[in-house]
Amino acid sequence: MSWLEHFFEQTYSSESVPYGNGRKKQRKVYPPFKQLRDLENTADRRKVSPAQLFVAEAKLMENYEDNKPYAKEVRQFYPTYGDLTDAELRGYFTWRTQARKYIWKTMPFTFVCLYAYELINQIGCKDPLDGYEKLANLCLNYINVCHSNGYYYYVGQWLTDYVIYYDLPPFLLRDEEDFRDGAIFTLSNLDQFDDMEVGMALIIASDFRIERNRFYKQYPDDMLTVLGNVVRRLSAYYKAGRTKTWLEDYFGCFFNNPFYPFYTATFYEKSKPQDRIYEVNPARVYRVKDGHWSLRCFNFYRLKKHKPGDLIRTVDSLMREVYGCKYPVRPVVRTKWILKFIEEEVTRQWNVTHAREEARRKAEEERLHREEEKRLREARTLHLDFSVLGDIRTNSDYTMNRLMTEEERPGEEERPMPSRQETAAWSDAPAKAAAGDLTAEERRYLRCILNGESANWVQEKGLLLSVLTDSINEKFFDRFADTVLDEGGIIEDYRDELKEMI
Repeated sequence: MSWLEHFFEQTYSSESVPYGNGRKKQRKVYPPFKQLRDLENTADRRKVSPAQLFVAEAKLMENYEDNKPYAKEVRQFYPTYGDLTDAELRGYFTWRTQARKYIWKTMPFTFVCLYAYELINQIGCKDPLDGYEKLANLCLNYINVCHSNGYYYYVGQWLTDYVIYYDLPPFLLRDEEDFRDGAIFTLSNLDQFDDMEVGMALIIASDFRIERNRFYKQYPDDMLTVLGNVVRRLSAYYKAGRTKTWLEDYFGCFFNNPFYPFYTATFYEKSKPQDRIYEVNPARVYRVKDGHWSLRCFNFYRLKKHKPGDLIRTVDSLMREVYGCKYPVRPVVRTKWILKFIEEEVTRQWNVTHAREEARRKAEEERLHREEEKRLREARTLHLDFSVLGDIRTNSDYTMNRLMTEEERPGEEERPMPSRQETAAWSDAPAKAAAGDLTAEERRYLRCILNGESANWVQEKGLLLSVLTDSINEKFFDRFADTVLDEGGIIEDYRDELKEMI
């Protein structure tokens, strides 16, 4: 007997259809859930979508709280209330009660999804900003409690869609894509940025890990400048003789893609959204028109993602060779005209850097030379403090007078110690005597030098400058123990003191 004959000989009878999604019909419904189950069982699935039914059920249970934890594991993907038994549903509402108080003990992914679906549909939220704060807190604690980001992609994507759909400020978005978007905007508008900014944009947009590069740590500005100049020359070359731009050849191009908010979640759009534009940055723009969303962003080519990194590695290799780095690396790019661009830019930057370092070295040598000359000049200069000579002389006379016997000093009385005013007056005596010994011509000549005036009158009177200079130095030698005039004029160390005396 063939299997077909055996099939027609079988006798079949009617049997009950499984309740719900394979879930057995419960004998008794938990009383607070009766209205929820009735709504679920009586809904016309031909007219009511699953998302619309979920929102109606969530609105019904918006303020419900429970205190019956569920210890077993619940695993449902794209869950709704109808997928859970009463015990599991009580466990969820117990968990949600704690979550609304920011108490996170466990994070079952099924419960996380249900709570996120409610927030996405504005269930339990005062306004969209309040919903964002709760959803962001849910994302943060999901990683902290679970110590894993396995499902974080979904929760994080819902948070991004939430900000865009409800038109919240762009700074609330995550920063992962914003860095690459900013880099692509820089690379597509080279004339608006300098060389270092262009070089950093190339590194950010590529997969090259520059932070560990030994040469980059030593010469970061030089490497960024060379990368920026190489990118500019590549761009000009492609514009002159290629149909594609260099950005399209190395990274990708801009596309207008359809965008579906919350496509991995249970979301019910109550009304048709108004036409508007949401700009995250110039390289990522969302647009809604006639109820349809679209996204203009940069699509990276997976097959060419190595090209930017190869370019950076080749620049790194040639710069190490020219700069004399002792840790060489092998270049990757073999195209001759690209290598020519890189070699020319590296050589030019090396010349600039070498000139800058040479100028810095000379400036440092001059500074050290000036400091050494100043030190030697100060070492040759003899500084005498004549103010203490009077004290020494007075103290010696006083000591000698105390040591003399009565016979050695007949009729003399003991003299008291002089005051400091008297001592200062005595110490200034040599200076006043020296200034007083100057002739009228010497005083006039010295005043002209101090004030920067002309001394032509000396020759008109038939005098010699050298004679006046030697005479003045000789008269002030007892005061300064040094010459105060030389061929260049006044010795700067004595200028202020001579002004006071003259």
